[in-house]
Amino acid sequence: MSKLDVFKMYLRKWKGRIGSGEWTWGRLIYFSLFFASSIFIAYILVQYWSELIEQTNEVHFEFVLLAVVLYPLGMLPTALSWHIVLDSLGVDRSVWFNLRAYSISTLPRKIPGSIWFFSSRASLYKEVEIPVSTSIAATIIEALLLSLTGIGLAVLLAGKYLVQIISENPWFAIAILVFTILMILIVWAFSNPGGAIRRLIDGKFKLLLPRLLPTRLFRIISMMSMAWIGGGALLFITVRSVEILPVDDIFKIIGIWAISGSISLIFSLGISFFGLREIALAALLGVLIPPISAIVVAIAFRIVLTLGELIWAFVIIVVANWKIKTMNDERLGPT
Repeated sequence: MSKLDVFKMYLRKWKGRIGSGEWTWGRLIYFSLFFASSIFIAYILVQYWSELIEQTNEVHFEFVLLAVVLYPLGMLPTALSWHIVLDSLGVDRSVWFNLRAYSISTLPRKIPGSIWFFSSRASLYKEVEIPVSTSIAATIIEALLLSLTGIGLAVLLAGKYLVQIISENPWFAIAILVFTILMILIVWAFSNPGGAIRRLIDGKFKLLLPRLLPTRLFRIISMMSMAWIGGGALLFITVRSVEILPVDDIFKIIGIWAISGSISLIFSLGISFFGLREIALAALLGVLIPPISAIVVAIAFRIVLTLGELIWAFVIIVVANWKIKTMNDERLGPT
């Protein structure tokens, strides 16, 4: 058997796996992007290792700690918007129950692959007899509205800065093109009658849309805007741990956080991998501050997000459990 025949055999084997569902195109794209981002991060670390070590020694970690302490500035508005989305879908659960479910389900986000995040939310609400289709629909709606709000806020606060970046770095235009194509594919997935997503959440959007307009949608967008602004403020504090920026640059930082977070959110609906948000952050910040400082800030902010979610999710879960128990006791009355 020639080498060409062996290659064709392996090609047919992989094609059969993809066609049979053992391997999907989504998983292949996931591993390709994971590999590409890993190579990019490894290249940056090797290329700038000495500068990175020197820069790390100059980090003011008190600002990193302050960002962790103030983490609810971004987390609480996002959690409250999740509650409003669920309420719009007719999920009759208290704000404390939804805050607890949000906090518990946000922890699996750190595991590569969006399936862990989706399944954790679905199982939490299934325990209280909320259909899986409802919790999945709410999660997708939350991600889409959050990303669209982030893009709108980024254009509003830092539009000129983002246009300057695109004009000076053509590969950003390519990234935006890929992002737009992915948005179109997601919309197609929702509108395709034979699609798995459409079959899963069929009827949920018909239930949601009449209840969203106008007051509920305004409340959701307001909360999500507050979340992006709060997250941008945390990023600005983290940048201060490395570089001193003028106060009015906070609008650019909010825009950078909103656009990079929105891109990460959209991709996470289908594929999720470590490094996408950090690469976007480092690239966008690299125009505002020295590139090596931007890399340090991206890594430091990843630490802020991880520690902040772990610590404050635990705090919210404890407080929510206490409030839920108190409300249950009051409803049952004295025994």
